[in-house]
Amino acid sequence: MTPPDPAYGSTRPALWLAGLRDRLQGRAHRARARWGRIRPPQGHGPLIWLRAPGGRDDVEVAVALMQALRERRSDTRLVLTYHQEHRDLLEAGLKGLRDMGFGYGPCDAGRAVRRVIRRLSPTAVIAIGEAIPPKLSLALERQRIRHLAYGVAEHGDDDRRRADPLSLLIPAQIEPTLGGLLRGGARERAIHWWHGPAQRELLQRWATTDPHGLLAVSGDPRWQDLGKELERPVLTLSQWDERREAVAGGTLLIADQARWLPALAVSADAIHLAAPQRRPLLQALAAGRPLSLSGPPPELDLADLKPPRLETAEAVLAQWTELRRSPFEARRLGDQARRLFWDHRRRAREALERLREDYRDW
Repeated sequence: MTPPDPAYGSTRPALWLAGLRDRLQGRAHRARARWGRIRPPQGHGPLIWLRAPGGRDDVEVAVALMQALRERRSDTRLVLTYHQEHRDLLEAGLKGLRDMGFGYGPCDAGRAVRRVIRRLSPTAVIAIGEAIPPKLSLALERQRIRHLAYGVAEHGDDDRRRADPLSLLIPAQIEPTLGGLLRGGARERAIHWWHGPAQRELLQRWATTDPHGLLAVSGDPRWQDLGKELERPVLTLSQWDERREAVAGGTLLIADQARWLPALAVSADAIHLAAPQRRPLLQALAAGRPLSLSGPPPELDLADLKPPRLETAEAVLAQWTELRRSPFEARRLGDQARRLFWDHRRRAREALERLREDYRDW
C-alpha cells in the first residue's frame, strides 16, 4: 500500500510546509482543502463521502464505486476526496453524474477533521484503499457516523485482501494478438516480461541465455538508457505500434505506457514481477501465465499459488528456460494463476453487491 503522506497527517510543521509549497505552486485550493475547507454539492439528500487517499488505482476504484452507487440510488449526494489528482479518470468516469463533487481531501489534524465533518455532515464515510486515519476515525465514532472500508485489508484480514475491487477493472479476456504480431512467423520465439527496476545483470545474462527471444520490460524509465548503454536493440511498444512489424530476436521491448500491459501479459511465455504492485500482479494473474516474484511482499493474498521468489536475474532466467522445456508444467502454473484471479474477482463482486445493498438503507 501507499505509505502515509506526511502532508496529510496531523504533524503541524509538515502540514504548514505542504501548504506553503502548494500556494507557491499555484494550488491554493489544495492547501485550503487540506484544512477541511471543502464545499458539498448542492441539495438536501444524504451525503456519502468516499476517501481515496492512495494512488491512481484507488482513485479509479473510487470512480467505479461512485458509478455503481449512483445506479442503485439517485437521491444521495456523492463526494470523492483524494490526495493525488488524476483528472483524466475523473472527467471520463464522472461525466454526467449528478449531485456529486470531487477534490483534494483534508489532513488528519483535529481542526481540519472538525471542519470537514461540519461542512459535509456525511451520512456515511467509505475508505477506499487505505484505512480511515486515527483522528477522523475517532470523530466519526463519537458522532456515530457510519464508516466502512472498501478494499482495505486490516488486522490480517485475508478475505478482504482476496476481494480487491481493482480486480473488477482489470481486462481479463484479451487475445494474444500482440504476441503473434511481435513474433511474426517465428512461433518458437519466446517472449518474457519483467516488471520492476532496471537491472544490468538481467540484460547481460539474457543476451547469452536467450539470444533469439524477446524481453519485454516495464516499471522503470531507466530501461531504455540501460539497453542502449549495453548496445542492445531497443524498441518501445509505442514505436513498434507505428508500423506493427515483426521484431528481430534479441530486441529489448519497453512497455512505455500502461495500456500495453494487458496485451503484453497474455502474450508472454512467463512473467517476473520485481515490483509486485496490485495492478501488474492482477494483470499477470488474469493472463494465466507462469509467475515469479522478487522484491517487497505482494499487496495481494495469493492463497495457495505460492509463486517462486527468485531474487537474482540468474535464477529468473533459469526458471524461464526450465518452463520452456516443460510446457505442461507452464500451462498448469498458468491455470492456477488464472483461477486465483477469478476467485479475487468473484469475492470483489460479492463485496460490491453487499455494499450496494447496505447503501440502499442509508
